[in-house]
Amino acid sequence: MTTLRQLWKNHPLACLGFLAGLALTLLFLARLALFSLSWSDPDHRAPRPEGWMTPGYVAHSWQLPVDEVAAQLGLTTRPEGKPPTLAEIARASGEDEAALLARLESWLDSRAPGGTGRR
Repeated sequence: MTTLRQLWKNHPLACLGFLAGLALTLLFLARLALFSLSWSDPDHRAPRPEGWMTPGYVAHSWQLPVDEVAAQLGLTTRPEGKPPTLAEIARASGEDEAALLARLESWLDSRAPGGTGRR
């Protein structure tokens, strides 16, 4: 214990820097572990469509071309600016959001390998 006290007494800034680096390393290790566990879940890689998602997000998650997903949603052109969410697309087309999501999910399930639903 005398060595640690001596280090602290003679080099306080170096000890603080080491402790800060150690804390950051532990923080990033914890983040890596949590993200690895989250992304290893197959449902996270091909999530069910939700209203907040955009066609591009759905296409990326399901590894499909954006144009195919957009065509399935009835979009003929890409809107300028911020991409619309599925909820906004449903409102603009006058379709019930739940019906649009169910229709899109059914189409996505049919596109999955083997037609068995989730990948």
